[in-house]
Amino acid sequence: MKENIGKYLENHFWPKLSKEKLTTEKKKYELALPFQKKGTFLKKIEEEFYKFDVVRKGIVAANVLALVYNSEVSFILFTGSVLYLYNQAKKIKKTPEKIFNLLAGHQIHTNNPTKSFQRRTFNYDPTSIGINDIQLGYLIDYNLKTYQVVEHYQLSSNNETEEEKLVLLSGINELVLFKYFDQVNLKIRVTEKVNIYSIDEGLDTEILLKQQPKAILTVNGKRYYRDANHTGSFYSFTENKVTHKYSRWEYYDESRVEYLTIEQIGAKNFHAYIGKLVHETDFSDILPKK
Repeated sequence: MKENIGKYLENHFWPKLSKEKLTTEKKKYELALPFQKKGTFLKKIEEEFYKFDVVRKGIVAANVLALVYNSEVSFILFTGSVLYLYNQAKKIKKTPEKIFNLLAGHQIHTNNPTKSFQRRTFNYDPTSIGINDIQLGYLIDYNLKTYQVVEHYQLSSNNETEEEKLVLLSGINELVLFKYFDQVNLKIRVTEKVNIYSIDEGLDTEILLKQQPKAILTVNGKRYYRDANHTGSFYSFTENKVTHKYSRWEYYDESRVEYLTIEQIGAKNFHAYIGKLVHETDFSDILPKK
């Protein structure tokens, strides 16, 4: 019983702060960093742990003094201290992940979206709207279903290329479009989101440890070959701001028609999309939101 109470207090109010006590999951962050950043990673963790340790020892001292000299204040101070330590204990557990994001992440683009990605406000002639005009709220027909655009992002990579990501919804059916201009041609990939563990149960660990997934991935017996990778930031047209940074790896099969992409958001959020390259004429009846 005493052991269980001690574990509860340690987990929720007084976590051990030695770097040797990091969990296996947090150790992954250290292993995933380049050698020259590992020292900085551990140093910054120790700095954060030290500051937290000084504060909580000060809180204990203040509570002891209040109990000795002013019993009326001690209860209020104790209650506030417990709440503070509980919240700070939750934050300190996320310190390795936060520092990993700072060290391993890429500079977020803070520039405004380019003119080609700005929302259009002119009056439309429905006969002239194309796939490159779609944005939030639009209706579009694809493969005998009518979809609505429910999410719209601009992906700005660190190599200054730009791409759009659109989430389309038709009832319970969801499609994700990736489109960009390859010199003069519009490249469109229509995909569906899949669970990354259906591809490889160790895919997230592979990326954390080696900073990229395998060169060849097999899904449902089909082999996909890594073709390109991008890092940068997402600009959300729903929130009208840069929302997060990302890394993405693109794969094609031998025909370069079937498509697979793995997306990493932050340190440990992973998404996978499988689909194919399509032509803009595969879409029809594009209508703006009324």
